[in-house]
Amino acid sequence: MIPREDGTERRRAGADADAPARLVGIDTVRVLGVLAILAGHVWYASDTARLVTYSWHVPAFFMLSGYLWQDARSFRAELTRRWSSIMVPYIVWWFVVCAVYLTWATGQGYGLKVPLYYVALAAWGGGAAFRPFTAFWFFSALVVAVLYLRLLQGRPAWWSWAGAVAAIVVCHLLTPLAVRSPMAVVQGVACALFVLVGMQLQRVRPNLQFPGRTGTVLLLAGVALMTVPGYRPLEIKSADLGMPVLSVVVACLLCAGLILVTEQLTVGVGARTSAVVTTLAACATVTILLHGVPMLLLGTPRSGGWLDFIVVVAVSVGVALLVARSPLAPWLSGRKMLR
Repeated sequence: MIPREDGTERRRAGADADAPARLVGIDTVRVLGVLAILAGHVWYASDTARLVTYSWHVPAFFMLSGYLWQDARSFRAELTRRWSSIMVPYIVWWFVVCAVYLTWATGQGYGLKVPLYYVALAAWGGGAAFRPFTAFWFFSALVVAVLYLRLLQGRPAWWSWAGAVAAIVVCHLLTPLAVRSPMAVVQGVACALFVLVGMQLQRVRPNLQFPGRTGTVLLLAGVALMTVPGYRPLEIKSADLGMPVLSVVVACLLCAGLILVTEQLTVGVGARTSAVVTTLAACATVTILLHGVPMLLLGTPRSGGWLDFIVVVAVSVGVALLVARSPLAPWLSGRKMLR
């Protein structure tokens, strides 16, 4: 059995003995990814923080989508599922964050003309969105990536790879055009490459005799390549894919290695720890969508700070936990209410 993206499990030959541990491992990767996204935004101006977080945090979520991919799902089923699990919370939180932002901007004496202009940019989405809509682009890009691959499902595999590579080339050569694409469409197609790599990892995973060791080698290889002169981490929202080829390869190595190592490290984890990790993973959507609000209200500088980070994490996760246990959970988190 292997976990599906909706938290249930399905059977696959040769990969059903360690499903519970793998589910905790996958949720652990999600939690680590969320923390890395928040840290990267709080310490945005720190080269070290950007190197440590931007090199892998967003690609990890795309790779997990591929790692948990179900070939049998149709385009229509994918669209329906992503609409309820991602786009509904996206829309609801967009209006909530808009209300907070306009109230804050009015209180700062900006009037309405300038704030409304920035709200219009946020509605366009993608790289045009600003704080507190910091990470909204990620969700629209994820939907674009999976729907793009569903559209090409049944076609020769190279079609999907070619389209993703073409979008990556556009990001490198036509960055101003790519970054202005509505709802991060270009970035989403480019990130389909990480989903495709995740699919390949899913296929080879049952044949790995020592997945933990394999994951360690991949992680070490990724870290080693980060020392190559000229290497830059990814900043996908801005259509900046770092050093051509190398930065994408590093992201793939780090994400694949992290998935395999984390799965191995969580083998035998207790039921209580597993429940905590699963609950925190279920809060990922709200946490990511909301965290720009406390950063806005705190006036978090680009240089960051530990107090800001602690407050941003506490507020975002705290609200997400309340949402997860409320009847509004399907609308605000895209999930059923936790009981």
